[in-house]
Amino acid sequence: MLAQLSKNIFLYASQSKVLNQAAKKWGLRFGASQVVAGETIESAIKKVRELNEKGLVCTLDHLGEFVSSREEAIEATQYNIRTLEAIHRAGVHSNLSVKLTQLGLDIDFDFCLNNMRQIVETAKRYNNFVRIDMEDSGHCQAT
Repeated sequence: MLAQLSKNIFLYASQSKVLNQAAKKWGLRFGASQVVAGETIESAIKKVRELNEKGLVCTLDHLGEFVSSREEAIEATQYNIRTLEAIHRAGVHSNLSVKLTQLGLDIDFDFCLNNMRQIVETAKRYNNFVRIDMEDSGHCQAT
């Protein structure tokens, strides 16, 4: 019962716009820096290069799922495209991971699909690939 309660609390928190904004603003200061490569594409590429030198291949993920506006989804799409371009320019061994709710899945399916196509076309141009992260249980079928 406690496990289910914890799961429900974290699921709610992940879908809260206010909590998502707070996590983006303060998350690195409260322990997220252990798993987050950086706050910018450039700092993430630097960290990927360091990990590549240790023999690791990486996946970059721009955090921020459950967007609620087309503008946020377009911004996330462009950020993901810039990330793929930076991976290519830097010559690092990394791919990209996205969540469809970040690209507008909750806004409009076709809008999300168009955003995803732009990202995948960029990945294809650079001989890279995009991993689609599974969402919460309410988005499994759409994903």
